Amino acid sequence: MKYIFEDEIVVATSTSSYKEIGWGPYQFPKIYLVDGIVYLSFHQELDSITSYGKDQALYLSKDLGTTFEKTTLKGGTVINNNEVMLPKLYSSIPTDTLKLPTPIHTVKIYGRNRYIYNQNGFDKTLSKWHVFRGQINNLIVDSPIVHAPSFCRYITEDLLPTNFFLRFYLDPSSNVWALQQRFLNDNPYNNHALFFKSTDNGHSFTHHSTIYYDSSYNKLGPGIDRMGFGEQSLTFIDKNTAFSLLRTADGYGNTPMYISWSYDGATTWSKPTYFDEIGVWPEVISLKNGVHIAGYGRPGLYIKGLYNNIWEEDKTPIVPPLNSQQDTCSYCGMVPISDDTFLIAYSDFNHINENGKSCKAIKVKKIKVII
Repeated sequence: MKYIFEDEIVVATSTSSYKEIGWGPYQFPKIYLVDGIVYLSFHQELDSITSYGKDQALYLSKDLGTTFEKTTLKGGTVINNNEVMLPKLYSSIPTDTLKLPTPIHTVKIYGRNRYIYNQNGFDKTLSKWHVFRGQINNLIVDSPIVHAPSFCRYITEDLLPTNFFLRFYLDPSSNVWALQQRFLNDNPYNNHALFFKSTDNGHSFTHHSTIYYDSSYNKLGPGIDRMGFGEQSLTFIDKNTAFSLLRTADGYGNTPMYISWSYDGATTWSKPTYFDEIGVWPEVISLKNGVHIAGYGRPGLYIKGLYNNIWEEDKTPIVPPLNSQQDTCSYCGMVPISDDTFLIAYSDFNHINENGKSCKAIKVKKIKVII
């Protein structure tokens, strides 16, 4: 497998250096292709629960990623009937406005305590899930019916986040899948990867399967301190065969990313096995030439291809690694733009602007895959 890289496109730059503006702004890009137009969004605020619900920076490209301009349109995952869908986050709810039950567990993630609660202890009005859906120029906020397992809620920084999905996928039968990670009431010590399926174009979702975390996956520290599985991906090879990449990084040093396979349409999953020594927010796309591309990192950002069920032996750097979280946020967005070519959007913490000063930047690179 060979990659042909075009020059990177700088979409947006900060006016200050990474040391000045910190972790969060100009990070976590997402990219979509809808009716021939590329839509790009990225985070503008600190990486904190206090930022949930705040506006993203929005750009579009009418020439498949060669030039970008600001927009008010969000993009989204194309589902059916030419509709798009994407997660909707509301502002988190201050705990001083709530009557709280007693927490059942506490875990520290990236230096912040998360207090874990049985969801049954909260008012039922707080149980709704929300999404954006509709035509690209007329998105509405919808509340799909969600049949979920008995999961936990968490509070951090004195705030309760509302329910939301991480991302959406279509399977080969055009069913819509939604993903989230949760502590479960009967297993509240770690996050587990949850998969929800919709057969009615995203108007309702039913919990379909779970990849469970247990202490056998620990590489550092005691099991009760580990976050568990999160930020999982979902890729269908065909209507029966699928795989998921699973993050375990949680602020206790670099920890491995795992992979799990399903051979019955994501109904049951194999025991996760080691995939790489690093990995946050694994993003996976499928090209029509039969190649599947995974993007992940921390430190750095890499891509790695799967063809004929065989992964490349080595990963290819997009952002070379420096000290962790000093190079890039290592989250990326990817989208196919032809049978063998895709765009990857990513952050660069050490871009040198036209004035010769270091700043943070959101960049896009076009990559062609030769097999």
